[in-house]
Amino acid sequence: MKRVYFDLETSGLSPYSEITQIAAIAVDWHTSEKSVFETKLKFDVERANERALEINHYSPEAWADAPAQAKGLELFANFLRNHTTLKKYSKRGNIYMVAQLVGHNAAAFDFPILSNSFRRNKLFLPADYHIRDTLQLAFIYSDLLGVAFDDYKLVTFAKYFNCLEDNAHYALVDVKMCAEIDRCMMQSLSDRLESAQVEACQI
Repeated sequence: MKRVYFDLETSGLSPYSEITQIAAIAVDWHTSEKSVFETKLKFDVERANERALEINHYSPEAWADAPAQAKGLELFANFLRNHTTLKKYSKRGNIYMVAQLVGHNAAAFDFPILSNSFRRNKLFLPADYHIRDTLQLAFIYSDLLGVAFDDYKLVTFAKYFNCLEDNAHYALVDVKMCAEIDRCMMQSLSDRLESAQVEACQI
């Protein structure tokens, strides 16, 4: 089953903030990268949070050719349609397909902004609303493996798993780190489970 790791950069922290960047990487169940998506989006700079602009490396030149919000969202929706794996049923019983999204702190932050943006622009988001969140997985990882972290930020886990890249808060860079963190956590948890099973057999 394919997963689509995604990340947004936004004009603020509100669930109704505008999206300034979208990036995504689709992978198969072997975690092999299949395709990459990245776009900047035009947004109201005057209403944006100054700190958000700084974190997101905003400059008028870099955003000069960015598509409008609706167009950028349509491009992302088209990307997702190429990687839909989950079957859904409409209220009338019709079958349609959606993508499985994965992100770090995506359930609480990225996805509400993404879904609100699609609704605001009257577009259909072809993604499951149940997000696989690596932040939530990190709590499980910490508890089961007894690893203490100072915080649960993406960068903290990227350092721990030795996959930290320069230019954090560029959407595509964050997506790549998230995908690698997810792979490392799942491998570690799988190894721990296998070890526990071996120990149980030896008792």
